Amino acid sequence: MMILLIISQRGQIILDGKKGVYPTIDDEAKANNIKSIRLDVFRKNIPAIKLYESFRYEYLDTIDEGYSMYGLDLFRIYEKIIK
Repeated sequence: MMILLIISQRGQIILDGKKGVYPTIDDEAKANNIKSIRLDVFRKNIPAIKLYESFRYEYLDTIDEGYSMYGLDLFRIYEKIIK
């Protein structure tokens, strides 16, 4: 099962197919025995980075996901272990 969280450059939260915001992601993950959630965010999307960090996602690495032709050169990878 994949849960998609999209955060725009303006900090708007879009939760695919769900009502509400962030707490439902943890609840849904627990209910479906998901052990971790990984988020990839464009390195210049500061509002999203701040939001992920405020929700205790841990920074793992910065990688090239192959979108440089679209002006998206590097992505920061975050993960949260679901307990």
